[in-house]
Amino acid sequence: MPRPHTRGGHSRRITELLFATVLLVVAACSRRDTPLAPPSRLTVPGGGLPGSPGTVTDLAVAAVRPNSVTLSFTEVDDGLGEPAQYAVRFAAPPIDWGTARDVTEGTCATPVSGKGVGTRLTCTVLGLAPATTYAFQVEAYRSTLDMVVVTGDPSNVAEGTTACDCWTTRARMPNPRYALAAADVNGTLYAVGGYQGFGRFPAAVEAYDPASDTWTTRASLPTPRKDLGAATVGGILYAVGGNTGCKCSVTSGGPVGTVEAYDPATDTWTTKAPMPTARDYLGVAAVDGIIYAVGGSDAAGNVLTTLEAYDPATDTWTTKAPMPTARFNPAVAAVNGVLYAVGGYNSATVEAYDPLTDTWTTKAPMPTALWSVAAAGMDGVLYAVDKSDLDVKALRAYDPARDTWTEKAPMTRTTMRSFGVAAVDGRLYAVGDEGWGWLKVYGDPSNIAQGTTSPWTDKAFMPTARSALAVADVDGTLYAVGGFSRLVGDLAAVEAYDPASDTWTTRASLPAARSDLGAAAVGGILYAVGGETGASGPLGTVEAYDPATDTWTTKAPMPTARYHLGVAAIDGIIYAVGGFGAGGTTLTTLEAYDPATDTWTTKAPMPTGRYYLGVAAVNGVLYAVGGANGNNTILEAYDPVTDTWTTKAPMPIALTFVGAAGMDGVLYVEDTGGGDDLKKLRAYDPATDTWTAKAPMLSNNMSFFGVAAVAGRLYAVGGSDFWGYLKAYQP
Repeated sequence: MPRPHTRGGHSRRITELLFATVLLVVAACSRRDTPLAPPSRLTVPGGGLPGSPGTVTDLAVAAVRPNSVTLSFTEVDDGLGEPAQYAVRFAAPPIDWGTARDVTEGTCATPVSGKGVGTRLTCTVLGLAPATTYAFQVEAYRSTLDMVVVTGDPSNVAEGTTACDCWTTRARMPNPRYALAAADVNGTLYAVGGYQGFGRFPAAVEAYDPASDTWTTRASLPTPRKDLGAATVGGILYAVGGNTGCKCSVTSGGPVGTVEAYDPATDTWTTKAPMPTARDYLGVAAVDGIIYAVGGSDAAGNVLTTLEAYDPATDTWTTKAPMPTARFNPAVAAVNGVLYAVGGYNSATVEAYDPLTDTWTTKAPMPTALWSVAAAGMDGVLYAVDKSDLDVKALRAYDPARDTWTEKAPMTRTTMRSFGVAAVDGRLYAVGDEGWGWLKVYGDPSNIAQGTTSPWTDKAFMPTARSALAVADVDGTLYAVGGFSRLVGDLAAVEAYDPASDTWTTRASLPAARSDLGAAAVGGILYAVGGETGASGPLGTVEAYDPATDTWTTKAPMPTARYHLGVAAIDGIIYAVGGFGAGGTTLTTLEAYDPATDTWTTKAPMPTGRYYLGVAAVNGVLYAVGGANGNNTILEAYDPVTDTWTTKAPMPIALTFVGAAGMDGVLYVEDTGGGDDLKKLRAYDPATDTWTAKAPMLSNNMSFFGVAAVAGRLYAVGGSDFWGYLKAYQP
């Protein structure tokens, strides 16, 4: 038998190699529990490795949410013919790979393992701020025992703006109704059934396409009903339970157990096995191909704990463990395979049902009870929306991983109630109301200008919530004067906002409460002009406020009593323009007030009579824009030196309710009307007689708010009976 070769030199070399190998293995193993360091390019002596990993060239943003961005790219090889691993970094644009931050939350956290060269890889970056633009890059690398060996080059840059923590209005549903059901079917929002009041039960079914912002009428519901539930399994929509008439008996109309299935491919409905317990005001959701019907109310008015499960594959129902807390109008949604029942009549309770164990668990309650509530699961989070009669509807997000609740931007729409809620492609939709087919969406990134963060920011709330107020700049302080609230009526409140400290101070009240007035400042004194009260009609009242003494003084009244007028000052003279006069007259009147002499003078009338118009001064010229008059794109300019009016380039859009302010030689015009959360902002340049669209304001449905410019910023103030909103625009 041959003897092993044992000459000393060879023995030492083998020993040294073995020792080095052991050290490498020990070193590598010692780092297996250590987080992977960011990949870095390593120099390989002698160039012994076959090649560097490929470079990703098609990184793209696939989707955005308020706190996340989903990326996608085509996989490359690791230089050895195998799928590479990837590191993802992000930063505010412009991005520099060397200083950018490593992704640490979400499926894009390093290391991202490849699946196959040439396939499309998708991952998500979590933990981002809402309404913020980010730049992303990815770099391929290969490693051995978690030790980076070599990397490719950083990829192309992909930018994305996260969605906003906000609500916006979309195309109205053709058939207005409430107490309907809503569900997502393959990326399309369906609105099913509902109620229109006065015993009217529409069988309407309408489908909304988020991509085109359009509605399509579909085959009607065979059994018209309200307060039903809906869920989707396998691309089929199921309408469950509800109420066909009075709360009396099933035979004469009332809660039903009816189940009907809709196939979008054939636009047809099919009747299925009825739910064992007839009920309305129930919650319905699907988990793993099974539809669950939770709680509700029966024909006798009993509030139920009942949980029943429907299997579409067998068309059969099974009774499950009852919900611990009986309730109707609960919000029911599925998140990560668990069914959640939230709130309901006079309840803040949250209970979770596990289908695998058929058991319920109590979770952290909502911060406050919501008696009428809807919910949807989205990106691993449960969103619960108040669907009561309140003007401001709370939106709350529940994180099952932490068992915690977070307040989100409330939804505002006075007439919306008992609407349907569903999540579609990462957006939360609320649809339906009594008189209008409102559709509102939460978390839509299209509100933010591409590649930028919004120039609008929320500031400290004004202490007194109101609309129809007057606002003005007095020596760098923003004053809010008078106004109206449906809760109180006409107001005398006067409050001052300091932009430097972002704080409000209450000042001496107006001598007499009024709304729909105008205001302007001359020589550090604030003048409140005209307006109305519910009892008096149009007013010619003029009162002057001195901030130094915190006192008001009555001045000579305006000759023409009016409200919904425009007021601005030029060279120490205050001008009152247009408005609504006695007997419902739309005015062309222009009157000028001289504080030095406490006298009024009539000037050349405005060519186009109107009210709700915007009035502001720019470079010694008075501009009157938009308003209610049948021609609400009009812009007319008044020259005080010649006492003449000139027609200027019309606005590209028609605005009936307008706020205006001059700032840095530009006229800014803001939509102050109701009906849309996204308020248009336009800028007019007198030098070129041209208009430019600016970033819209996400308004929380503010309406009839005041607009003023202070120290190079545009402010929008008030516009709500419940919240003293203040928003600032930085050009």
